[in-house]
Amino acid sequence: MFKTLWLTILLTCLMCAAVCTQGGCAAHHAWSDRPVAVRVIDAETGRPLGGASITLHYGSDPSKSAHPNITRNTDPNGDAFVFTGASTASAGATSPPEWRIQAPGYIGYWIDGQPGRRVPDGVRGDSADEPYLIRLYSQPAPSVTIVVGDRFRGPLTVHLAPPLPASPAAPATPGDEWIQDGVAGRREFIFSPDADRHVEIVAAPLLARELCRPLGFCAIHFRNREGRELLSDWAVYPALASSRAAPEVVCARLIYRDPKSENGRWRETFDLYVIGTAADARAAAQRKTEPP
Repeated sequence: MFKTLWLTILLTCLMCAAVCTQGGCAAHHAWSDRPVAVRVIDAETGRPLGGASITLHYGSDPSKSAHPNITRNTDPNGDAFVFTGASTASAGATSPPEWRIQAPGYIGYWIDGQPGRRVPDGVRGDSADEPYLIRLYSQPAPSVTIVVGDRFRGPLTVHLAPPLPASPAAPATPGDEWIQDGVAGRREFIFSPDADRHVEIVAAPLLARELCRPLGFCAIHFRNREGRELLSDWAVYPALASSRAAPEVVCARLIYRDPKSENGRWRETFDLYVIGTAADARAAAQRKTEPP
C-alpha cells in the first residue's frame, strides 16, 4: 500500500515541479516540501483511526507564511502522507507549521512546529522511522480535582512530571506509558496534598497534554472535603485578569508557574498556589521573592 502511495506522490511532485518551473512559483514560495508518512492510532488501545485529519497550519495570512495550509485524511488503516515544508529563506524569515491532528470522538492534539525540523518531536516521538505514530485519546477530556481539608489555608505546590522510564527491574508492557494510572478509559482524577502541602501528579500524555500546555492550569479544579468547589484565581496572568476573585474570598490563587523542558521535550512543571485571600497570596508571593 505504501509503495503505491509513494509512486503516486512522486508523480505529483514531478508535475508540481514542472508547473512551478514554468509559472515561476519557486520565486514566490521559498519552501522545500517532501512527503512524510504518519499513522494515527488510539493512544490506549492502539486501534488505527481512519478518517482522522492532519493539518499543517502555516498561518492564517498566506502573505506572511508564503505557504498554503495542508490537510490530509487517514485511510482505514490510519495511514496518511503529509507534505512537510522546510523554508529555504533566511533563518527567522518564516515559522514552521503547527500540526493539528483531529478525529471524530477524540481529543484534538495540536503540536508546535520546530525551526529547522520537518517533523516536530511531538509527532516523531520515539519512532526511529516512518510512519510516525500519532496517538489520540478518546473523549471526554480528562478532569483533575485537588481536594483540600475544610480548614486548609496557605501555600500548596503542584508538581507534574512524566512517568519514569521503564528499567530492567521493572519492565513496562508496550503502551503502558500512554495509560494514566494503569486504567484505560479513565478520565476523572482526584489528588490531595501530603503533609508537606505538596501534590505529586505523574502525568502520562493524557494529563500532560491538558495540564502542561500554555494556561493548562485552568483544567485543575479545587474543592474541599465537603464537596464545595473553590473558585480559582489566575489573575497573575494578565490575559486571565477576568478570573480575579474578590479580595476577601478564600479560593485557589495561582501565584507562580515554572515549566521546564529539555531539548524541546517537557520534563516537569511546578505550580504554586495559595488557598486563601488576596492578602494571603500577596504575603506568600513576597516570601517567595525575598532573598534567603
